[in-house]
Amino acid sequence: MSSGCSRAFGGWLAGCGAATAVIAAIGQTVLMFAARGDLARLLYGIVVLLIPSAVIFVITCLLTAIPAAIAIWLSEELRI
Repeated sequence: MSSGCSRAFGGWLAGCGAATAVIAAIGQTVLMFAARGDLARLLYGIVVLLIPSAVIFVITCLLTAIPAAIAIWLSEELRI
């Protein structure tokens, strides 16, 4: 595997992480409004959102794996 392919793989993982961060940020914003100033409730919500965030990351990786693999393969084949 060339270094370009490993860079593409790292970029794909970073993109999955960025998508997860955006979705988690939306969830955190909803929690901030729902907590209404209760710090304990907000902290509990943050801890509870950790597992769904990990699940969202895995689902994002699974849904984008085949298109990303095709794009990486084509770019290696065509030397783009």
